[in-house]
Amino acid sequence: MKKGRRPVREHREPKWPEDKKIYAGFGAALIVLLLACVSSYWTTIRVIDNANWAIHSHEIVQEIADINFRLYVAESSQRTALITGRSDNSDQYQQAIEAIRRDLKELRKLTETSPVQSRRVDQLDLLLSKRLALVKEWGNLQRAKGFDAAMDVIMRDEGKKISDDITSVIQTIEKEERDVLRKRADTAETGGRTVSFVISFGYLLIFVLFVVAAYMIQSDLGERNRMEEMLRQSQREVSTLLDSLPAYVFFKDSKSVYMTANKKFSDAVGFSKREIVRKTDYDFYSRDKAIKLRADDARVLMTGEPMYVGEETLVESGRTVTVATRKMPLKNERGSVVGLIGVGFDVTEIKQGQKALRESEERFRNVFTQSPIGIQLYDLGYRLIEMNDSCMHILGVDSLEEARKFKLFEEPLMAEEIKERIENRETVRFEAQFDFTALKEKTLMETERSGNCYLDCVVAPLGGEDDEDQRLLVLLQDVTERRVAEERIRLSLKEKEVLLKEVHHRVKNNLQIISSLLNLQSKYIKDDQALEMFKESRNRIRSMTLIHEKLYRSKDLANIDVAEYIQNLSSNLFRSYSAGRISLKTQVDDMLLGIDTAIPCGLIINELVSNSLKHAFPEKQGEIFVNLHRDNGRFTLVVSDNGVGFPESVDFRNTDSLGLQLVCTLTDQLDGAIELNRKGGTEFKITFGEIKYKERA
Repeated sequence: MKKGRRPVREHREPKWPEDKKIYAGFGAALIVLLLACVSSYWTTIRVIDNANWAIHSHEIVQEIADINFRLYVAESSQRTALITGRSDNSDQYQQAIEAIRRDLKELRKLTETSPVQSRRVDQLDLLLSKRLALVKEWGNLQRAKGFDAAMDVIMRDEGKKISDDITSVIQTIEKEERDVLRKRADTAETGGRTVSFVISFGYLLIFVLFVVAAYMIQSDLGERNRMEEMLRQSQREVSTLLDSLPAYVFFKDSKSVYMTANKKFSDAVGFSKREIVRKTDYDFYSRDKAIKLRADDARVLMTGEPMYVGEETLVESGRTVTVATRKMPLKNERGSVVGLIGVGFDVTEIKQGQKALRESEERFRNVFTQSPIGIQLYDLGYRLIEMNDSCMHILGVDSLEEARKFKLFEEPLMAEEIKERIENRETVRFEAQFDFTALKEKTLMETERSGNCYLDCVVAPLGGEDDEDQRLLVLLQDVTERRVAEERIRLSLKEKEVLLKEVHHRVKNNLQIISSLLNLQSKYIKDDQALEMFKESRNRIRSMTLIHEKLYRSKDLANIDVAEYIQNLSSNLFRSYSAGRISLKTQVDDMLLGIDTAIPCGLIINELVSNSLKHAFPEKQGEIFVNLHRDNGRFTLVVSDNGVGFPESVDFRNTDSLGLQLVCTLTDQLDGAIELNRKGGTEFKITFGEIKYKERA
């Protein structure tokens, strides 16, 4: 009873599988992180911008301080030069003037983005020019009016108001820049806090992403471990498969270094599979052979095409084998050659088979060319392909083209039923009879033969049913002379058969005449004993007459049908002795006996049946049995009756009775044995073999 099937639950895929949820969360986190990074970037840009402006303001303040200092240096150097008259103070003055000009130029460049500050710088530049012109005037005054005049101007400090204006402008510029610096510092502090928050948030988000990534990596590692295990299992299966192959298999990388090989190859080179790895051909073979093998490798690696590298002889397990090797490129998924695979096959049996085939072909060729029997090869279209010299001699032609005019597979040379058997791939033997003279007139074949010809033909298929190159082998033997001789023998034999039948007929007639003469003579005999002797002699002659009559009327002149002969012989004896109510029962196997065996056997049956008819039944009532059987080449003849029985006092081997003496003599002639059984009547059992014909001198 079959078990009921369990209902199969419908498996529904979730709208959002776990891996997609993880990827979606990871994507959202990346978007948030990206936004935070963008925000942090712009905040950092603003902080950096404010910092740059703060640096800019510091540079302006520094330049103003430098200008104020260098103005002081210039005035001091000028005063000292006026007081001391030293030239080095004048040089220091000139250097300060040049430095002030550079600082003013740099200050103007720093304040060019602020129109207000630019105007103040222009004002400062004008005031400095006036102040420096006044200082320069001190020098000119000294040179023109003397030291006292110059000192008087200096002491009066006529340029004090200009100096106060310069100080006022510088303080205004410095105050403006410090206010800007303070504002930008506040902005930078706020931006710094924002950046710190964004960075902290980014760290937190990175930690979350790290946890998620760790989970995904763990999952990937588990999957990778499973894939690696599957890969190892696949490698084991591939290794087992390679080891089970009846071929030498090895793998090399792009530098002709062995990566792996199967067991058959490792056993051939004498290393284990593990020891082969990272070795080269120099480790296994002689230098010359290794150079050749590596050259073959280089050709395969460079061309990317398979290559048959030929055959070599190896000694494996004590026997010499021939190995044919083929190398093929090993390519990656991009189609680049990254190595090669070599496969070698044991072609020892193939080479031996090829050698045996060549020897067989050579033997066939020798038989084909030297055979006294004509041999032809036809294709399946019954076109003659080849024939030997004996066939040309039989047909009386000198070329293949002339021989093709001999249409063996057409009527009347071949019957249609024979052709059908040939098409069914049967081997057929038949005899073709034709007249060369008529054949020459019909086919225009140029042949030296003429007259009737008898050919013994055998047609056999060559090749299997699936072979494309199937052929028909035809053997031709000229049996014309044999057929003529057979016909002569047949006619001679027929004449001899007629003669032999005539001999049997005349022997039968002569025996019949003798029997008739004895019968006529017996009418003049008054003595009963003599009359009985005449009757027995006549019966004996009659038994021999029946044999010659059977041979005369039979188609077989050497053997007779025993069953019919015994029945006729017994019937004649019953008529001769007026058997009355005595009956005959025979059991004779269906067999034939030669004349040399049949005549003694018939005489024995004649004597024993006659003896039973004369002595076994005083009341002329009873049964006589005649049985003849064959077993394993020996014959058993039993003649018995249910009469009064054979006298105990009479020894049938030593008696004056001519009939029993004749039975014993004929038994010895048949190389047989005779036994007598007196129970329940009389039974004679004779076993004998068939007498073989011996040629008489």
